[in-house]
Amino acid sequence: MKLDKINWTNDLSIGNINIDNEHKELIEICNEMIDFIKLNRKELEFDKILSKLINYTWKHFRKEETYMLAMGYPKSTEHIQYHKDYNQKVATYYDELFRSNPPEPIEIVKFLKNWWTNHILHSDADFENHKKATQGTTTYSGF
Repeated sequence: MKLDKINWTNDLSIGNINIDNEHKELIEICNEMIDFIKLNRKELEFDKILSKLINYTWKHFRKEETYMLAMGYPKSTEHIQYHKDYNQKVATYYDELFRSNPPEPIEIVKFLKNWWTNHILHSDADFENHKKATQGTTTYSGF
């Protein structure tokens, strides 16, 4: 099965350089997982990359949620729940890696690749578009 890396393009940019830079880092970590799969590395190392993604994502979500609340984004509750659902799914994957019948790394990567591209293109772009439409170039700490 062919598994391509996620390529950062202007289509993934939401127009906020600070958020875009964090998204680029998240994509880089996902791409590390794709490299891991392509190189058939030891499965015991996969959990370290997933742990790195979990930690970075947690920090990113806290900043993003604070940003949405500060700007008064009307879909904040829905967006934050989306983050919680993601965190739960990824935590479950991580936990299952240490069980007798772990998920295949490719299954996890496919989920992550799909989730991040959709999340950036739709959910994150929506809150940034809302900010620009209602508040122009106003800036908030963190982003």
